[in-house]
Order: sequence, then structure tokens, then C-alpha cells
Amino acid sequence: MNWLNVRRLFVRELLGQLRDRRTLFTTILLPVMIYPVLGLVMMQAAQFISENWSQVVVVGDFQYDGIPELLTSEQRDGERYVVDESLLEIVPEVYPEHATLEGVRESLQQRLDSKEFDAALILPPDFQQYLEYLQNVVRGDVALRSEPEDIPGPVIVFNSVVDKSQIARGRLAGLLNSWEEQVRTRLFEIGALPLGVATPVDFQIQDIAPAESQAAEFWAGMIPIMLLLWTLSGAFYPAVDLCAGEKERGTLETLLCGPAKRVEIVTGKLLTVMVFSLATSLANLVAIAFTGVFMVAKMMPEGSDLHNKLGVFPGWSILWSLVVLIPLVAMFSALSLAAATFARSSKEGQYYMMPLLMLALPLSMISVLPNVELNLGTSLIPIAGSSLLLRNLVESQFDVAIRYVLPVMASSAFCCYLAIRWATFQFNSEAVLFRESEKWDIRLWLRQLVSNKPWLPTGGMAIFVAVSILMLRYLAMVTASVPTDWQEFVLNNSIALMVTVGVPAVLVACLLTRNPLGSMKLVRPAPAALALAIVLPFLLHPAVLWLGVGIEQLYPLSPGMKEAAAPIDKMLTQAPLWASLLAIAIVPGIFEELAFRGVILTGLQKNAKASSAIFVSAAFFGITHGILQQSLNAFAIGLLLGYVAVRSGSLIPTIVMHILHNGITVLVANFAAEEPLSKLMTRYDGQLMYDPIVAVAGFVVAAGLLYAYHRMTRTDPGPLSAEVWSDD
Repeated sequence: MNWLNVRRLFVRELLGQLRDRRTLFTTILLPVMIYPVLGLVMMQAAQFISENWSQVVVVGDFQYDGIPELLTSEQRDGERYVVDESLLEIVPEVYPEHATLEGVRESLQQRLDSKEFDAALILPPDFQQYLEYLQNVVRGDVALRSEPEDIPGPVIVFNSVVDKSQIARGRLAGLLNSWEEQVRTRLFEIGALPLGVATPVDFQIQDIAPAESQAAEFWAGMIPIMLLLWTLSGAFYPAVDLCAGEKERGTLETLLCGPAKRVEIVTGKLLTVMVFSLATSLANLVAIAFTGVFMVAKMMPEGSDLHNKLGVFPGWSILWSLVVLIPLVAMFSALSLAAATFARSSKEGQYYMMPLLMLALPLSMISVLPNVELNLGTSLIPIAGSSLLLRNLVESQFDVAIRYVLPVMASSAFCCYLAIRWATFQFNSEAVLFRESEKWDIRLWLRQLVSNKPWLPTGGMAIFVAVSILMLRYLAMVTASVPTDWQEFVLNNSIALMVTVGVPAVLVACLLTRNPLGSMKLVRPAPAALALAIVLPFLLHPAVLWLGVGIEQLYPLSPGMKEAAAPIDKMLTQAPLWASLLAIAIVPGIFEELAFRGVILTGLQKNAKASSAIFVSAAFFGITHGILQQSLNAFAIGLLLGYVAVRSGSLIPTIVMHILHNGITVLVANFAAEEPLSKLMTRYDGQLMYDPIVAVAGFVVAAGLLYAYHRMTRTDPGPLSAEVWSDD
């Protein structure tokens, strides 16, 4: 790579973007302008919410002899009571004579649905009798009942899906709690008992968090989300102008005819996009600090919640967090550049912003989820690890952040590398760079699809099959019922795999290509490939099981997931061996391979390098497994199966490997404690596992066999050569 060309391209693109008023407004001025306006709107909204009163109905008598009043005469205003400190307007009603509590509750529910009031409080007559009984007990006039009985009490009726009703319930609960304290004090006075008996343990709470860390709690939840989203937004708009915009202006051809290589062009544009993305993040931070510290906090009364939350901005912590943003900025910039390169026009490029946001938003919001902490497992999740690390830096938890900064940076850097490779691939594809805008006619498209079938599936067909499988798997999971016995589990699982995984792949291969068997790689393999497929599962199975243990250490199964999986495991232990092998090994081994290493991998190989096709097909293979721990394990296995499929040019070896691997898993689960298998086993964390020496030895031998097979096979195996792809 000629870095002088990269520098010239970088300066050219940067100066061009600095002259573009739309880019400057979107990346620099918009964040600075939007937060002050947002702060003013939030202040007005907070004042509006705080001035709302709750309309409440109290059914029943609330004046009791010898007991403090729930509502005093000073709070009475005509036919209603007004509780200023709780913002409650209370209308008393008489408890209907001979009415049951259930009947009164149903009547209030109907009135509550018609918005007559926000909430209701029922004080049944039994409650007054219970309070009189308590007074007699503390006086010593009545003995305390030895058998506990149902204690009647106030009933709050509200609607949990209506915000005003939720607020009214909270205010009513606060009023009742305060009244309960008064009633307790009065009862202890009647019985001449010290009030300390009611609260024998008086504990104190000492918060050791520094004042600045307490104030930073609000910023810690908001800043990571805002930074990540603005970083993506700041990268996307310049990328669209640098790629799709150049297509529209007709300057891309001139640039491609110059002495700079494609990778140098990508690097120069990438650096330009990164500058604007980082500038957007900095402008965003300045705007947040000004809005929170110098505007909202100064205008709020000192000591109020908003003043305590917004008054201290964690400036130095934020400066440290900018280091974390650099690989994330590079990743978002490369993703935006690749998406913008694929677009035919600037208008089309804007449409690709939403999918990127939909992918980034859930991962960035992990910083506001409760009980989610930064650890080795979460630090390896792209975007989510960066969000959690930013939260720890804002909260000044440097001891935690320093331990996981390297995994977070490594994960972001790896994703950045993949995104840059994707962007470079887009620039190397003439079909992508010079696509022309055209009106899409569904009838013409269907006619073209049927009349001009390709010899093998295309990359678009592969993605269509993969997405269809994901959607069908999701529908199958949400509509499936819990099996009651092993027969139902085997039948449902087998049919679901055939319909959701096998059928889409077979239909595309048979209906949309001219070579169905070649599309699914159903060709005769070489004897060496078949022999390797038989040996590898036995050698690698111990290492794969230990890989699963390592994944569960990083991402432990939740108790709910273990509880949900327990009935299935019990059914499999009760099922005969042939049924378990059919449901776990044979059916998945055939139909999953037809889809992922057959049609999907074959189609991806047409438009990408073999390594990229293997990676993408393995990623789809992992996602379809649903559970994170299984997905990661399946992704690793998918990489190996994809490699064997590409090198051998046939699906037969991968079907054999898949069936044998899953079948060995079933056999080990049933016969691990029996001879001679028990000699290879050891106990780990309460379960039988392969001895580590066995796992390491098997992995080393398997790696040697794979290396030997790699040397003896061709670099570009047969079925996807240019001759096969041609339609002549």
C-alpha cells in the first residue's frame, strides 16, 4: 500500500466534505443544537407532569375511634379531601350496604375503565372491626387469637397499563404507609409499650461511593447510548456522500482511473469518515455537558433530583472513554462505507441507515439493563462490550475497566477488520460500483428468474435461503408446544427441521437453478475426503465438548434456561437409542448440511472468497440454534464443516461428519460411565468429561490430518470454477 496516495486521497476527501454544508450540519451543528432544545423540552415536560393531580375515590368509613384519621378535617374542601403533599384529590363514598368486597371491586373497575377517576381505595367494614380488636388486645381486654386468620385491609384498585392510574396507586400507597406508622404509634401508646419494640433493629446505611460517582450514575446510563448512536450517525452521512454521492456526480470513474489502488481508495475514504464520526462524538459530548451542567442543572433548584443528577459532569472520565471509541469509530465507519458503496444513489444509501441502527441500538442499550456487568463474556460482545466499558469509565470504576479494556478493544478491532474487508470487497466489485438505478417490476423479475436460471445458486439466493430459514425457525419456536413424551419430541423436532431448514434449500436448488445436485454439492467425494470425514469427529469430539464447557464459563446458562431444558433432557434419557440418534444426529446432519454447506455456501462462493463464504455460512448456522451457548459452539463447528465442504467440493463428507459428531454426543451421554468409554473420562464440575489429555491429543492429531489434507487438495476446488459458473 502506498501511504502517500492514501494521504492525498484523505486530504482530498476531507476538504471536499468540509465544503459540504449538509455534512457539517449533520455531524457537528446538529448535536450542538439539539441538546439545548431537548433540555428545555424535558424541563417543561417535568413541570407539566409534576403539576398533575390524581383523582381518587375512597369507598368506606375512614374515621375510627381512638385511631389517627386517614383524612383530617383540615384537608376537607367541600365534598372532597385535598392532600397537598401527595397531590391527591379524594372523593369519599359510602360502602354499599350488604355488598361484598368482590362486588364493590367489580363496580369500581367498570368506573375506572370509563376514566371517571384514576384509582380507588376500598376500606371494608371488617377492617374497622379488626382495628377495634387490635385496640382491645393491646389494652388487655381480649386475648390474642392463637390461630392466624385473614387480616382484612384496604384494597387499591387501579389500571397498571394507564400511567395516571399507576401514579395514583403510588401516591395512595405512600399515604397509607404514612397512616400505618401513625396507627402503629397509637397502638403502642394504648398498650404502654415503648415504640422501639415495633422496630427492634435500627440499621444505618453508609454509601461509600464518592459524590462524583453518585452524580455520574445518570450520565453512565445515557452517555454510552448517545455516543454510540451519534458515532454511527456521524459516520454514515459522510460515507453516503463519499460513495453513493460520487456515483451520482460521476466522479468515481475518474478516481478509479488514477494510480491509487482500490485498497488505498478505501483507506483514504475510511479515514475521512472516521474523522467526521469522531468529531460528531466530541460535539455530542460538548452539547450534553452544556445542556446538563450549564443549562438544566443551573436552572433547577439546588438539592432537587435533576440538579443532583445533572449538576456534575464526569469530564475526565469521558476523556478516557474517547480511547475506547477509536476502534468503534473505525468499525462503524467501515460498515457505513460498505453499505454506502452498495447503494446506487444517495437516496438509496439513506435507506441502509435503519438496518445498521436496528443492529446497533439493542447492543448499545445493554448499558442501562439491570444486573448486567462488564466481565470477560460481555466484553467480547461487539458494541455491547464498548457500551459497558464506557459506563464503567463514566462511573470512575477504573479498576474494573482496566481489566477488560483489552478484550473490548480486541473485539471491536476484529469487527473493524471484517468491516474493512467487506468495504474493500465492495470497491473491488465492478458490479457493485457501477450498478444502475432501475425500476423494479415484479412480473419481469419473476419471468427472468424462471427463464434465465443460473447453473448454480447466486449470492442473493443464498442470503434469501438463510433469511427464510431464520424466519421459519423463529415461527416454529414461538408456535411450538411443549412435548409431553419422547415420541412427540422426536416427531416434532424432525418435522420442524425438515420444513424450516431443508425445504427452503431444496426448493431453491430445484426450482431456481439448472443444476440442483451441484447446487447442494451432492457429488461424489474423493476417498481421502470421505476417510477424513469419518476420522475427524472421533478425534475432535473431546475438544468440542471442552469448548462447550469454556463457552458456558464465559456465558453461564440462566436458571430459567436450565429449568426449560430439563424436561427435554429427561425425555431423551427415556427414549430408545434409535429415536435419539434419529432426532439429534441423522435428521439435523442431513437437512442442515443441505442448507448451510449446500445451497448457502455454494451461493456465497460465487460472490465472495471461500474464506468469507465459510465464515458467513457458519454465522447463519450458529444463529439458527437460538441459544447463545449452542450458537457459539455451532459457529465453530460450522467453520470446520465449511472448510471440508469447500476443499472436498462435496457435501457427502460434511453430512458424515455432522451425523457422526451428533451421534457420538448421544452415545457419550448414554454410555459415558460404562466400559471401555469410562477409561477416557474424568469428573469435572459434577459431570463426566473427557480427560484433558485425550482432548489435547485428539485435537493435535486432527490438526495434523487437516494440514495434510490442505496440502494435498487444490487451492481452488472444482465445483465453483469459472467453467462451472458459466451458463454456456
